[in-house]
Amino acid sequence: MDGNVILWGISISADFLNIQLTQIKVYEIQELSSDQNPVPEEFYVQSISIGKKNILAGLKNGDVYELSLFTDEEATNAGF
Repeated sequence: MDGNVILWGISISADFLNIQLTQIKVYEIQELSSDQNPVPEEFYVQSISIGKKNILAGLKNGDVYELSLFTDEEATNAGF
């Protein structure tokens, strides 16, 4: 547990024999919450909800963070 939310992409071959995960983006919740290392348990991510443009990350201590899936430029290019 490092206090990070990692967004992964998945690629599956046509024959379903090869599956590849690719790390797309890392959100460093620990920097937003605490400078302590290791991250205290109350800052562990407990729940995730993914929408079209945002991710909501709920922490064990009750805090909720809204994380953008895209930078402003990426959102513009995607038509959001």
